[in-house]
Amino acid sequence: MQVIFPEARKKAIYPVKIFQEGWELWLKRLAALTTIAAIFYIPLTIFSWVISALSPAKPASSREIALSLGLFSLNAAVSGILGSWAGASMILTIKKSLAGSLEGAGENIKQGLSYLWRYLFASLLYSAILGGIAILSYLLVVVLGALGWRFSPVLGGAIIALVGIPCIFIFVYFALRLSMVTMACVVDDFGPVQALKHSHALVKEYVTPVVGEFCLVALLAFIVFIPGTIIAEVFIFLKLGLVTEIIRFLSLLLASLLITPLSVSIFVLLYNKLKEASGPDVRA
Repeated sequence: MQVIFPEARKKAIYPVKIFQEGWELWLKRLAALTTIAAIFYIPLTIFSWVISALSPAKPASSREIALSLGLFSLNAAVSGILGSWAGASMILTIKKSLAGSLEGAGENIKQGLSYLWRYLFASLLYSAILGGIAILSYLLVVVLGALGWRFSPVLGGAIIALVGIPCIFIFVYFALRLSMVTMACVVDDFGPVQALKHSHALVKEYVTPVVGEFCLVALLAFIVFIPGTIIAEVFIFLKLGLVTEIIRFLSLLLASLLITPLSVSIFVLLYNKLKEASGPDVRA
């Protein structure tokens, strides 16, 4: 007689509960997280604003194009390095807080430097994978759509829809499966490739709650941006360009100082919940 054991039910993950706990943790470490964000993001926001002001609005000559590319590359490099350092420092702050340590911003920034390149390369690898998927999807849609269009515009449009929609889902799916990569780098000291594999394994059974968590954070960010966007549009209508740029600058700065640290708190908690729910069998 064959004995059939019921499969173990996977543990539930509740996005709203994690959001609430992340909010409480953010408030608990508000001073340290805001200090870290201010040290990095205020200079970065000013730097990006200056770069934008120096860049030609509509580069026409080869010199202007070269200047635009050079300034863009400089801004990307500085933002990537300092942003990675800031991200690693904030993750460390939350990691230590969960372990009962309440070290200040300075100590976490100092220790965050040791994770800078690991965090940066993991982010670049993540972006490269998603960029590759996006480029291949675009080429596939364009080529197949163009072939169908030669026979009939209706056929071409149908092919674009039938191929494009699944490509979008594939892109989003892998973006979610690999989204815990920087958390894995700092929380568990994984290298970039190992962190990608670990994120891919952790999220496998929990794509839906991860989607829910991202939607909650995105909704909060949207709510924060609405007032600044409305005010900026009013000043654009009134043709007050300088005031508009100042409003946009302050909106971006507010998001960097509040939304980024809060999202780090939430996603470190989400990462830990995914590890608990997945159990010891999940390996990178």
